[in-house]
Amino acid sequence: MFVLQNGIIEEAGEARLSVFEHGFMYGLGQFETFRVYDGHPFLLDEHMLRLERGLREMNIKWTYDRNGVTSQIEKVLSANNWKNAYIRFNVSAGPAPLGLEQASYDQPEVIIYAKPLERSTGVHLSPKRAQVLQTKRNTPESDVRLKSHHYFNSILGKNEIRGLPDTEGLFLTREGYVAEGVVSNVFWRKGTTLYTPAVQTGILLELQEKLL
Repeated sequence: MFVLQNGIIEEAGEARLSVFEHGFMYGLGQFETFRVYDGHPFLLDEHMLRLERGLREMNIKWTYDRNGVTSQIEKVLSANNWKNAYIRFNVSAGPAPLGLEQASYDQPEVIIYAKPLERSTGVHLSPKRAQVLQTKRNTPESDVRLKSHHYFNSILGKNEIRGLPDTEGLFLTREGYVAEGVVSNVFWRKGTTLYTPAVQTGILLELQEKLL
């Protein structure tokens, strides 16, 4: 399997990070995951704009260039000979001296991971049973939750349903409000209106917010 690291295709087992990489040391990094259908990245602009906004909040300099990102994704797909894939586009702070940095991170580490997926046939996935978790959805560090490397709350939730492949864990806030699943969003319909929990519950900021 091949990944793309800072624009260069690497065998996954050969790619290396500096021990001073601040995404590794301090969790300063974010990612977006999305599907590629027949070579087309689904909702690419929306994902990348959310990523860019969050990185700006972390003081990591990275600007979304659609042509550049599309070309990078195509390189990963071509190297692996895939047309349909799961993509994780990861940007972290990059190497810096030991200790918390006050200056901007202007040499971020950009890695594109991928794994093959079957082409969608329109067949619905099997339903899962929802289980309310004892672990509460933690409050975000900033005004909204960023899709950051800080993922331990979700790991604790996943551990609660370990060994139950047909079950999805459902997070509540400490106040008892429904927030989101471990790896899913919550929606419900009332009449002709579709609802989802408010961002104040600690869910990820929705893609359709445009993130200006």
